[in-house]
Amino acid sequence: MKTIELTADEIKTMSYYLGMDEIDFDEVDISYDSTLLSKSVQFDDGTWAELRVCSGQNNCWAEVVWFDKDGYEICSTEPQSQVDGDWECYALDEDGGDTHTVRVIEAKEETNQP
Repeated sequence: MKTIELTADEIKTMSYYLGMDEIDFDEVDISYDSTLLSKSVQFDDGTWAELRVCSGQNNCWAEVVWFDKDGYEICSTEPQSQVDGDWECYALDEDGGDTHTVRVIEAKEETNQP
């Protein structure tokens, strides 16, 4: 399992967009059919996963996409309406199957202490 950290503001903003059943894109000042947030993490086997929050024609969704070492998509999760938590990608191969898990958490704030 690998971890992606998001700031409290990123989680709050993305949760706001993901919680809307239908979005007036002009009102919230975001583009439709675009990626609003993208964060990635690499696994020890060289594959990597990308958390994406995307806008469609009417609403937004979150997903995690798992890529091989060459950047080809192996699999993706079902669209979700939240960003934090555990995301699992599973793919069958000649050796049986493989599961990769990404945990999305809120980053701890750094404190500047002398």
